[in-house]
Amino acid sequence: MTQQELECLKSNVGQLVEIRTRQGEHLLIKPISIFDSESDPDLFFWDVTADADKPDSERTEACALPLSEIVSVKSLR
Repeated sequence: MTQQELECLKSNVGQLVEIRTRQGEHLLIKPISIFDSESDPDLFFWDVTADADKPDSERTEACALPLSEIVSVKSLR
């Protein structure tokens, strides 16, 4: 992931973003928070791949992913 893609994640908190992981997964997410200054940088997000229209208030489980596992980021707005 490039610095520009990291900035894309940061500027799209709460918005739809598509990410591709090292495992080849394509996920539609809504970033909650990005921790890039920690010793183990990671991303917390809602995985909305299955239901992008569901309100965040009805989501019960947030996900976490190390930033090192993200290959690419694309804003969908």
